[in-house]
Amino acid sequence: MQRRDFLTTAGRYALYGALGVITALSFKKARFTADKSCPPGISCRDCNLIRNCSLDQAEEARSDVNKEVSS
Repeated sequence: MQRRDFLTTAGRYALYGALGVITALSFKKARFTADKSCPPGISCRDCNLIRNCSLDQAEEARSDVNKEVSS
């Protein structure tokens, strides 16, 4: 195998690996949003997923934070 073939093959497999990681993370995020459940023991105000959460409790917490900021 020549150097050029080696680099081409290594680049191809690195790209496949990166696409696999991105796909796995996307499915993980999609699964969490499909569960519609909160992490245990965390309130909405302390959750780092509050921006993308569509639960009623999260929407209330976002509106409360916005009211505090505008006051």
